[in-house]
Amino acid sequence: DGHLHDANYVTSAARKPCVELFAGTSSALQYHSLDPHTDMLAVDVLPEPRWRALLPEHLRHDPRVHYQQADLESFSMSKYTSWLRTHLDCTPDAVHHCHASPPCDTLSIASRFKEKIPHWLHGQPHSPTAKKHMRMLCNVLSTLEKAHPLDGPTHVTIENPVGRFRRLRLVQHLIAKYGWRIHTADHCMFASHLDIDPLFARK
Repeated sequence: DGHLHDANYVTSAARKPCVELFAGTSSALQYHSLDPHTDMLAVDVLPEPRWRALLPEHLRHDPRVHYQQADLESFSMSKYTSWLRTHLDCTPDAVHHCHASPPCDTLSIASRFKEKIPHWLHGQPHSPTAKKHMRMLCNVLSTLEKAHPLDGPTHVTIENPVGRFRRLRLVQHLIAKYGWRIHTADHCMFASHLDIDPLFARK
C-alpha cells in the first residue's frame, strides 16, 4: 500500500518541516510521511506513549516523527519557536505546512445529550470546557497569524466540522482581514472501498 501512495506523491529533495497541532491521530502528518524528505512535529495534550499508540505501526518509531506534549491553552510564539528549534531545528518561516484540528465537541451544533450545562448560551461559550476550548483556539489562531503571514511560504490549515466554527468572530476576522478561505468537504465521500487504509479516516 505504501508503495502505491509513494508512486503518486509529488515530492522534491527539499526538506519539508511539517507541524500538526491538536494532533490526535495525526492524520495530516500521516499524509506528509509519504514524502521521505518530510520531518514532522505533532503537538497534543496526550502522553507520548498513548499518542504514539494511535499512529500506524510503521510510523511509531520513525525518526522523522517528533512529539511535544502540551496544553495549547498556553500556546505562544515563544513556545512555538522553541519547539520548532528543539524538534525540527528550524524557524517558523521554514515550516512547509502547519495544520491544526482544534476540539470540535463544544463547537458542534449536534448535541450528544451528555452535557450537564450547555456549552454555548446566547452566542457565548458557557460551560468550562467550551471556555477552555475557545481560549485554546484564540491562542492558536493568533500565534499562527503572527508566525505565518499570508504572504509567507507556509501553508496553514485549520480543520473543524461544520458548526459554530465558521461563524466565530475570530474566524470571520481572519477571513475578512487576512484573506483566509473556508472550504467545506463531506468526509463521507472518502469512505470508499477504493481508499487505502489507514490514510483516510472513515468518518
